[in-house]
Amino acid sequence: MESLVRRGASARGFSLSGVLAGRRYASVGEVVRTDRGERSASVARVYTTIYELASPQAVQTPEFQAMRGWYQFAPRVRSRTSVMLPT
Repeated sequence: MESLVRRGASARGFSLSGVLAGRRYASVGEVVRTDRGERSASVARVYTTIYELASPQAVQTPEFQAMRGWYQFAPRVRSRTSVMLPT
């Protein structure tokens, strides 16, 4: 994956309360997907964002929840949240 570090207006999630830092990534080349046991491969871009949060509660705010999909892309966005705590 190549790193897509963005700042300013395009990085709206990075300025939310409770978000300390973030980095966006885009896949390069072929993407393998599995849906209901069916596996397929195609050349496509898959975007991933990783946030460093002040606390796990940051993902529960209405502002954070509103970032999941936008405009005509909303039906194509799959969202998964995993909170990992330091050990």
